[in-house]
Amino acid sequence: MRRAVVVTILRKELLDTLRDKRTLVAMFVIPVVLYPGLFVIGSQVALSQQDSLEKATCFVALQPGNPILADWIAAIPG
Repeated sequence: MRRAVVVTILRKELLDTLRDKRTLVAMFVIPVVLYPGLFVIGSQVALSQQDSLEKATCFVALQPGNPILADWIAAIPG
């Protein structure tokens, strides 16, 4: 195939792509706005869950006769 034909077809396809608003939204708006927004929201939810878990009281049942496990759990603050 001749180089001029390839360049002409490439130019036409690029112009068609840049004229299509849905394609531009899919190429630029979604990656630039949506993905960072989801990342920020996800990290905020994770921090909220971590805070609620740190404030929660946990109860642990131990069988008698296991002093190593009892000492290890007693050493954990809170």
